Amino acid sequence: MGKTYETQSLVELPGQLSADDLITLSQHVITVGQAEKSPLPPRVAKALKRIVVAHKAFAAARATTPAPPPSTRAQYDASLEVGRSWSGLSEFLESFTRVKRPEAAIAARLQRTLFADGMAWARRKNKRVWGESQRRTAWLRAEPHAAELAALGAGPFVAAIEEAHKALGTELGLTPHKGVAPAAPAEAADHAGELRGTMKSYILQVAAHVDDAPEDADLGRRLLAPFAEWESAPAQKAAAGGEPPPKTVTPAT
Repeated sequence: MGKTYETQSLVELPGQLSADDLITLSQHVITVGQAEKSPLPPRVAKALKRIVVAHKAFAAARATTPAPPPSTRAQYDASLEVGRSWSGLSEFLESFTRVKRPEAAIAARLQRTLFADGMAWARRKNKRVWGESQRRTAWLRAEPHAAELAALGAGPFVAAIEEAHKALGTELGLTPHKGVAPAAPAEAADHAGELRGTMKSYILQVAAHVDDAPEDADLGRRLLAPFAEWESAPAQKAAAGGEPPPKTVTPAT
């Protein structure tokens, strides 16, 4: 099969752009383009409008998923509660192993499986505690473990674990708050790809205009300056030994 070429494939955007980088760079491009006092060439103006539309769509898709909040006392307390609830189940199962009852063998097996490494994991950072609790909670819900725990009378301990686990997830932003519908990752990725494509088309349109009208070379340099500045930012950072000054942008209209 022969190699195919598309116009956008001839253009590369600066470096590896994160979602935040993509929002910032596209906003800077929009601000610079809209700041021109004279009307932009028709093809360039049309390409800029496509960036505006794609920028708004991507920003809206990202906004539907709340960012994880910073570490707070509430997160710390929720993490401690997860540890306490799991410790309660561990002690409950261990107590069964001290009596001569048929259920003792089941309790001992569950204890060995769930707590083979003790409770050291509950003293880790909040997100790692949630991750371990998530894995173990899924095991609790699976059969035959769920039925065995219920037969032993461990229902209240399991319920406490699930409540504490859910509360920690909510505090960490890992469990959506009620009423919030997170954007599908694929949908956000589609919008990101569309925004990248519109910026590549914009670069091509600006370059094509300057090629047809060399007298507008200065205009081309101004319109493409955000891309050039973004490329040079890492070098500036390395030379200065720190972060480059932040760009000041105005929201797209």
